[in-house]
Amino acid sequence: VLKLHKDMLFVNLEGNLTMGAAHTLLEQVRVPEQFTRVVLRFREVQRVDLSGLESLRELVEHMHTRGVKVWFTSMNHVVEIKAKRFGLLKLVDKHYSRTAKFLADMSRVK
Repeated sequence: VLKLHKDMLFVNLEGNLTMGAAHTLLEQVRVPEQFTRVVLRFREVQRVDLSGLESLRELVEHMHTRGVKVWFTSMNHVVEIKAKRFGLLKLVDKHYSRTAKFLADMSRVK
């Protein structure tokens, strides 16, 4: 977890988001109240299954109920295709293939 800005939290997801690990995702990714923007970085996620996609949807929807904006970065091609088919990319404010592109865009936001 990395604090990028006073109200932005960067979360590095790791491992496979499959049935064995996915059910605890909501418990593992705790966002303190002061953060209103969260970036979920998927660089270390190799695989995701239906359980993982459902857990990610739960996580994003939970953050939205708190008024938190969510971005995804660095999904590998296979994970991105699955997330897109599941409708997960429609739930986030934007998806960036590379974290560097996200950071460049954020540097232009005042």
